[in-house]
Amino acid sequence: MMVYRVHWGDRLMVGISLAFLTILPIILLALSLREAAAEEIPWIPFLPISLIGAWFFYVEVMCVPYEVEVREDRRIVLWSMVRETVVDPQEITSAKPGFFTRNYLKLRFRSGSLNLSKRMGGLDELLTTLKALNPQIETKG
Repeated sequence: MMVYRVHWGDRLMVGISLAFLTILPIILLALSLREAAAEEIPWIPFLPISLIGAWFFYVEVMCVPYEVEVREDRRIVLWSMVRETVVDPQEITSAKPGFFTRNYLKLRFRSGSLNLSKRMGGLDELLTTLKALNPQIETKG
């Protein structure tokens, strides 16, 4: 059994920056609602910004696996903060850099896809293991 982990310092910095992008619009929204009676600051534009910030926080921090385990039964288990994904190596189709995600590797499989942090310890070894388990995996970057 092999286990690969993301360094916590990297996840912490991403989490802090995205939390800031989420919390700041919420604070501005709360302040504008307080001032809405005087109609000094329009609060409507802050709601979409808050929702977009919350979505990015969920996708970029909560759904990114922080640990990947290759089990003896050749199954790959990816743990994130909100879910555990179990994938058979034969289901994996590609591991390539994402279009907008410079620091992530997009792992695509038949039932979906996940972003893996490029700063994960042993990522090269993980990709070599995946390629050995399934030679049809397209790798790039």
